[in-house]
Amino acid sequence: MVALIDLNDEYSGAVEKATFLAKANSASLELVSIDYSSYLEDGQFFDPLQAAELRLEMLEEHRLQLDKIADSLRSEDLKVSTFAAWGHPSYKALNEHIKHPEATLVVKATQHHNKIARLFLSNEDWDLIRHCASQLLLVKGKPWAKEPVLVTAIDPNHANDKPAALDLKMVANSQALAKACSGEVHLFHSDSVPPSWESTH
Repeated sequence: MVALIDLNDEYSGAVEKATFLAKANSASLELVSIDYSSYLEDGQFFDPLQAAELRLEMLEEHRLQLDKIADSLRSEDLKVSTFAAWGHPSYKALNEHIKHPEATLVVKATQHHNKIARLFLSNEDWDLIRHCASQLLLVKGKPWAKEPVLVTAIDPNHANDKPAALDLKMVANSQALAKACSGEVHLFHSDSVPPSWESTH
């Protein structure tokens, strides 16, 4: 189980829910932070040596923050490790780090994005949905109910030649998670049907 967290943003939802699922599945938990800032790239505002030192300082600070969170979770008799790295795009660094993607669930907190952001910005959540090599669970900060509902988006039409086996795998994984935490699975499909124009002639 991996909790992908942004230490500069709201991440408690990911940690709490990943912890809950790790306990329910008797799994270990890894807290992962992938950092990047174009400001600290070589040759932008600092010479390469200064930029490298500043990146290392940032990573060390984040490692300490991750270790502090991990220590609080270990007191709950949970096996927790941490990993902080510099990488862009973050999904690529994450995929390279996870040794067994097929057996790993990545949990990440997400926030509502307004229509403008969805249209014009390429953000980390969309990149993860497209490219994460592991199972991905996006969560909000709101606490789960005692019997949580997991929503799985499927495409029974298999548009764009998407393999049908993917839907079956997603449903099976969702059912396994729901069973472990006494929850239930809701399947969701959204379809856009173009309007039908009747001839007036």
